[in-house]
Amino acid sequence: MSAKNDFKAFAISDKANVPSQQEYEAYARLPVGFEDGQYIPNHMLNKALRQASTISSAIADFIVTESGTDVLDDGNVTKISAQFKSVLDKKIAKCCNLNVNTANKVVNGWWKCGDTGIIIQWGQANGCGAINDYRYFPIPFPNACFQIVATYSEFENSGTGVAALPISASQFIVTCRNGASQLAGNFVRYLAIGY
Repeated sequence: MSAKNDFKAFAISDKANVPSQQEYEAYARLPVGFEDGQYIPNHMLNKALRQASTISSAIADFIVTESGTDVLDDGNVTKISAQFKSVLDKKIAKCCNLNVNTANKVVNGWWKCGDTGIIIQWGQANGCGAINDYRYFPIPFPNACFQIVATYSEFENSGTGVAALPISASQFIVTCRNGASQLAGNFVRYLAIGY
Protein backbone atom coordinates (compact mmCIF):
# COMPACT_ATOMS: atom_id res chain seq x y z
CA MET A 1 0.00 0.00 0.00
CA SER A 2 1.41 3.36 -0.98
CA ALA A 3 1.75 6.24 1.43
CA LYS A 4 -1.07 8.78 1.61
CA ASN A 5 -1.00 12.52 0.91
CA ASP A 6 -4.02 14.32 2.40
CA PHE A 7 -2.96 17.70 1.01
CA LYS A 8 -4.75 18.28 -2.29
CA ALA A 9 -4.37 21.24 -4.62
CA PHE A 10 -7.54 23.35 -5.00
CA ALA A 11 -8.93 24.74 -8.28
CA ILE A 12 -6.28 23.22 -10.57
CA SER A 13 -8.56 22.29 -13.46
CA ASP A 14 -8.27 24.08 -16.83
CA LYS A 15 -11.78 25.36 -16.22
CA ALA A 16 -11.12 26.62 -12.68
CA ASN A 17 -12.66 29.99 -11.85
CA VAL A 18 -9.40 31.88 -11.30
CA PRO A 19 -7.94 35.08 -12.74
CA SER A 20 -4.83 35.08 -14.90
CA GLN A 21 -1.54 35.47 -13.07
CA GLN A 22 -1.24 39.01 -14.46
CA GLU A 23 -4.71 39.96 -13.14
CA TYR A 24 -3.92 38.39 -9.76
CA GLU A 25 -0.67 40.30 -9.38
CA ALA A 26 -2.45 43.55 -10.29
CA TYR A 27 -5.28 42.94 -7.76
CA ALA A 28 -5.35 45.89 -5.33
CA ARG A 29 -6.06 43.69 -2.27
CA LEU A 30 -3.14 41.33 -2.93
CA PRO A 31 -0.63 43.11 -0.64
CA VAL A 32 -3.08 43.65 2.26
CA GLY A 33 -5.59 40.81 1.98
CA PHE A 34 -9.37 40.78 2.19
CA GLU A 35 -11.18 43.22 4.52
CA ASP A 36 -13.78 42.13 7.07
CA GLY A 37 -17.35 42.41 5.87
CA GLN A 38 -16.33 43.08 2.27
CA TYR A 39 -17.37 41.15 -0.81
CA ILE A 40 -14.59 38.78 -1.93
CA PRO A 41 -14.60 37.96 -5.65
CA ASN A 42 -14.73 34.17 -5.89
CA HIS A 43 -12.16 33.97 -8.66
CA MET A 44 -9.63 35.92 -6.53
CA LEU A 45 -10.31 33.73 -3.48
CA ASN A 46 -9.95 30.63 -5.65
CA LYS A 47 -6.59 31.89 -6.92
CA ALA A 48 -5.30 32.52 -3.39
CA LEU A 49 -6.46 29.07 -2.28
CA ARG A 50 -4.98 27.45 -5.37
CA GLN A 51 -1.56 28.99 -4.85
CA ALA A 52 -1.39 28.00 -1.18
CA SER A 53 -2.83 24.52 -1.69
CA THR A 54 -0.69 23.73 -4.74
CA ILE A 55 2.58 24.41 -2.96
CA SER A 56 1.48 22.54 0.18
CA SER A 57 0.36 19.59 -1.97
CA ALA A 58 3.69 19.58 -3.81
CA ILE A 59 5.69 19.61 -0.57
CA ALA A 60 3.51 16.89 0.95
CA ASP A 61 3.89 14.80 -2.21
CA PHE A 62 7.68 15.23 -2.00
CA ILE A 63 7.61 13.98 1.61
CA VAL A 64 5.39 11.00 0.71
CA THR A 65 7.50 10.07 -2.33
CA GLU A 66 10.86 10.36 -0.60
CA SER A 67 9.94 8.92 2.81
CA GLY A 68 7.18 6.44 2.00
CA THR A 69 5.21 7.74 5.00
CA ASP A 70 1.73 9.26 5.16
CA VAL A 71 1.35 13.04 5.28
CA LEU A 72 -1.97 13.59 7.02
CA ASP A 73 -4.16 16.67 7.41
CA ASP A 74 -4.48 16.21 11.16
CA GLY A 75 -3.21 19.63 12.20
CA ASN A 76 0.08 18.20 13.49
CA VAL A 77 2.52 20.81 12.18
CA THR A 78 5.37 19.41 14.30
CA LYS A 79 5.03 15.96 12.71
CA ILE A 80 4.94 17.31 9.14
CA SER A 81 7.91 19.58 9.85
CA ALA A 82 9.86 16.61 11.23
CA GLN A 83 8.99 14.50 8.17
CA PHE A 84 10.07 17.30 5.84
CA LYS A 85 13.32 17.85 7.75
CA SER A 86 14.08 14.12 7.72
CA VAL A 87 13.61 13.92 3.94
CA LEU A 88 15.74 17.02 3.36
CA ASP A 89 18.49 15.72 5.66
CA LYS A 90 18.62 12.44 3.71
CA LYS A 91 18.67 14.25 0.36
CA ILE A 92 21.42 16.62 1.47
CA ALA A 93 23.50 13.78 2.92
CA LYS A 94 23.14 11.83 -0.32
CA CYS A 95 24.19 14.83 -2.41
CA CYS A 96 27.11 15.74 -0.18
CA ASN A 97 28.47 12.21 0.13
CA LEU A 98 29.12 11.79 -3.55
CA ASN A 99 31.91 9.46 -4.43
CA VAL A 100 34.87 11.61 -5.30
CA ASN A 101 37.87 10.83 -7.41
CA THR A 102 41.05 10.12 -5.45
CA ALA A 103 44.67 9.88 -6.51
CA ASN A 104 48.24 9.42 -5.37
CA LYS A 105 50.19 11.61 -7.80
CA VAL A 106 53.67 10.16 -7.42
CA VAL A 107 56.04 8.28 -9.76
CA ASN A 108 54.41 4.95 -8.88
CA GLY A 109 50.88 6.26 -8.42
CA TRP A 110 47.23 5.76 -9.14
CA TRP A 111 43.90 7.48 -9.83
CA LYS A 112 40.50 6.08 -8.79
CA CYS A 113 37.15 7.17 -10.26
CA GLY A 114 34.71 7.72 -7.40
CA ASP A 115 31.67 6.91 -9.53
CA THR A 116 32.75 3.77 -11.37
CA GLY A 117 35.56 2.39 -9.21
CA ILE A 118 37.86 2.23 -12.24
CA ILE A 119 41.51 2.57 -11.18
CA ILE A 120 44.41 3.64 -13.40
CA GLN A 121 47.88 2.91 -12.05
CA TRP A 122 51.26 3.88 -13.44
CA GLY A 123 54.85 3.49 -12.49
CA GLN A 124 58.38 2.37 -13.23
CA ALA A 125 59.92 -1.05 -12.71
CA ASN A 126 62.85 -3.18 -13.80
CA GLY A 127 62.13 -5.99 -16.20
CA CYS A 128 61.63 -9.34 -14.46
CA GLY A 129 64.58 -11.73 -14.44
CA ALA A 130 62.47 -14.90 -14.38
CA ILE A 131 58.95 -16.07 -15.15
CA ASN A 132 57.95 -15.89 -11.46
CA ASP A 133 59.75 -12.62 -10.65
CA TYR A 134 56.63 -10.51 -10.06
CA ARG A 135 56.23 -6.79 -9.47
CA TYR A 136 53.58 -5.14 -7.28
CA PHE A 137 51.08 -2.46 -8.27
CA PRO A 138 51.17 0.69 -6.09
CA ILE A 139 47.82 -0.46 -4.63
CA PRO A 140 45.98 -3.74 -5.19
CA PHE A 141 42.98 -3.57 -7.50
CA PRO A 142 39.91 -4.49 -5.39
CA ASN A 143 38.68 -6.88 -8.10
CA ALA A 144 40.99 -7.30 -11.07
CA CYS A 145 43.42 -5.67 -13.45
CA PHE A 146 41.92 -5.45 -16.95
CA GLN A 147 45.09 -4.60 -18.80
CA ILE A 148 48.67 -3.49 -18.34
CA VAL A 149 50.95 -2.05 -21.00
CA ALA A 150 54.64 -1.23 -20.69
CA THR A 151 57.37 0.41 -22.70
CA TYR A 152 61.05 1.15 -22.32
CA SER A 153 61.65 4.18 -20.13
CA GLU A 154 64.22 5.76 -22.43
CA PHE A 155 64.52 6.16 -26.16
CA GLU A 156 68.06 4.74 -26.15
CA ASN A 157 66.95 1.32 -24.86
CA SER A 158 67.07 -1.34 -27.50
CA GLY A 159 65.95 -4.91 -27.71
CA THR A 160 63.22 -6.97 -29.21
CA GLY A 161 60.45 -5.74 -26.97
CA VAL A 162 58.64 -5.32 -23.70
CA ALA A 163 55.67 -7.41 -22.55
CA ALA A 164 53.50 -6.96 -19.47
CA LEU A 165 50.84 -9.22 -18.01
CA PRO A 166 48.68 -8.93 -14.88
CA ILE A 167 49.22 -11.95 -12.62
CA SER A 168 46.69 -11.02 -9.92
CA ALA A 169 44.90 -7.98 -8.55
CA SER A 170 48.13 -6.93 -6.85
CA GLN A 171 50.97 -8.28 -9.02
CA PHE A 172 52.18 -8.20 -12.60
CA ILE A 173 55.09 -9.44 -14.64
CA VAL A 174 56.97 -7.30 -17.12
CA THR A 175 59.62 -8.77 -19.37
CA CYS A 176 62.22 -7.13 -21.53
CA ARG A 177 64.14 -8.98 -24.21
CA ASN A 178 67.50 -7.98 -25.53
CA GLY A 179 68.66 -8.34 -29.13
CA ALA A 180 69.41 -12.04 -28.48
CA SER A 181 65.83 -12.54 -27.18
CA GLN A 182 67.11 -13.10 -23.64
CA LEU A 183 65.40 -11.66 -20.55
CA ALA A 184 66.92 -8.32 -19.58
CA GLY A 185 66.44 -6.14 -16.52
CA ASN A 186 65.79 -2.92 -18.43
CA PHE A 187 63.91 -0.11 -16.73
CA VAL A 188 60.33 0.25 -18.03
CA ARG A 189 57.30 2.45 -17.50
CA TYR A 190 53.85 0.87 -17.22
CA LEU A 191 50.18 1.81 -17.20
CA ALA A 192 47.50 -0.51 -15.79
CA ILE A 193 43.70 -0.28 -15.71
CA GLY A 194 41.38 -2.23 -13.44
CA TYR A 195 38.67 -1.94 -10.83
